[in-house]
Amino acid sequence: MQYPKYKEQTPSNVMKNRVFIVAGGPSVNDIDLNLLTNENTIVINNGIFYVPNPTHFITMDYSFLSKIDLDRFDKIPCNSKIFVANTYPDYIEKKDGKYIDKRTNMCYTLNRFNGIIESNTYRYFKFDEMGFSSGKNSGFCALQFALQLRYKEIYLLGYDYKINNKSHFHGGYGEERRKFEIKLQEYFNYIREAIENYKGESKIFSCSKTSKLNCILEYKKLEKVING
Repeated sequence: MQYPKYKEQTPSNVMKNRVFIVAGGPSVNDIDLNLLTNENTIVINNGIFYVPNPTHFITMDYSFLSKIDLDRFDKIPCNSKIFVANTYPDYIEKKDGKYIDKRTNMCYTLNRFNGIIESNTYRYFKFDEMGFSSGKNSGFCALQFALQLRYKEIYLLGYDYKINNKSHFHGGYGEERRKFEIKLQEYFNYIREAIENYKGESKIFSCSKTSKLNCILEYKKLEKVING
């Protein structure tokens, strides 16, 4: 089976208005996601079950599919459900249009997605047809995706990059705390580096009051953004 590569229908020289990206940080618990009902949104992993009327879904975590109710996932309509396939690790092999994890000889089953994006790098944002950066996590992928879709304003929710009492606003992740903290720091370093080196037209804002990215991004309360 040849999986479809994602193709955006809007001409690449047209900038869209705004989009809200919902990541998994616990600060989302302090945000009323119903405010996003009529907005363009990009949701990551379990966020698809919490954000009303999501516009796009994106993940690079194949194990996500083993942790959820797949029938419920399939029934949620989105303009696109995107899987980011990392081709830079030497243990991921692409063969006959399929992606195989050579460590376990597992072939990815991606029929639930209507678009596949290949990523062969994880640093800085890319803007040509051949490039897409992952930052080694789905939150970075979502921002890279929004930038390639040319939204004028991009608002980040749940991009905390730190752990208080919880690692995520939802359940489903049981990774050991110290190990996950190390990963979060790595993810933060990649996305901070990419944002600081971004020279494009899109404006990026934080809607999470406690996000570590607030050291480089302007914080805007979601209610004020929505209600003007």
